[in-house]
Amino acid sequence: MQSTTDQQFLASFGTSPVVKQIYTHFFWGWDVMVVSDQAGLVIIQNRPTLGQVVYPFGNSRDTTNPSGWPVTVETYDPSAYGGQGLIVVSHGVTQADVYEVKGVDISGGTFVVSGFNSTAGTFQISKSNSSTGYNGEIVGRELFFEVTILKVTSA
Repeated sequence: MQSTTDQQFLASFGTSPVVKQIYTHFFWGWDVMVVSDQAGLVIIQNRPTLGQVVYPFGNSRDTTNPSGWPVTVETYDPSAYGGQGLIVVSHGVTQADVYEVKGVDISGGTFVVSGFNSTAGTFQISKSNSSTGYNGEIVGRELFFEVTILKVTSA
């Protein structure tokens, strides 16, 4: 279970909480149920389905600007940790996704998958930051330029 305020719930889900109502989680995309709403404190229970595939870091089905990658729910135990619950997910990132797959974090920042370690089963992401000129998609890559000389003058 997870707690939030009425205001945070409204900002995240776009509606006021209703007890026992099922909503789609704004980030993970699985079902959540409002367990209680008392004195401005909302308690929700995440309710993913085993084997469910979600896209929490973007919507790969958006053909105009696809991002994110598939995440599969491997384990769901709502009674673990004294009722707090346990959800284990596996990320569907592969070597082919390096510099090809982008995502959006919970605060709206963008990043790109910039590395993959098949032995460890881990991947690396690099955040893009346009204000400093950092471009995560090309950092560490070899770049080639074609230059055309338009005019030559003597020194």
